[in-house]
Amino acid sequence: QRVSIETTYRKSRILLYRRSLISYPVRHPQERDKESVRICLDSALKILSFQQMLHEESQPFGRLCQLRWKVTRIFNQDVLLATSVLCLYLQDADKFETAGQTARAEEIRQQLTISHKIWLQMSTSSAEAGKVAKALRIVLGNTEASVEDDSGPGSYDFLSDLDAIPLNEFGATFNNQCEKHIRSFDCD
Repeated sequence: QRVSIETTYRKSRILLYRRSLISYPVRHPQERDKESVRICLDSALKILSFQQMLHEESQPFGRLCQLRWKVTRIFNQDVLLATSVLCLYLQDADKFETAGQTARAEEIRQQLTISHKIWLQMSTSSAEAGKVAKALRIVLGNTEASVEDDSGPGSYDFLSDLDAIPLNEFGATFNNQCEKHIRSFDCD
């Protein structure tokens, strides 16, 4: 329950601050823009750390082994949102980071590599997980993964898919019902 509440909080922060990733000014960003990106990225990284923890705990002999199907079904959409945000950042990392400040991109790359391995393991029982693993392989440029999931090089545009990610089991996306609620809370 604590992980679920924390994930909901982190997802809300991503939804509130995601615009900062899309409309980040290339020249002379304000401190507010930098802080918005930081909040969004921190929240996405935290959700991926929960993915790793829940994946480990849902393995045989783990504390959540018997609830594995329930945990992954509920949690996957939130992880997909966080993954998309981080991939979007990586695609334009040079826009966000100044020269010599690549530590953030490397931290994100490491967390996405762990997430890629988890999605790849889940792809044996889920076609959707296979699609996410393939997209992550492309973003990460991971040649080892291309051998594992048997696909060649390609490209993937997370910005176009960011608005199509369902936020709940009823299919609400960024562009419909949730957008109305976010506008009422947006701090711009």
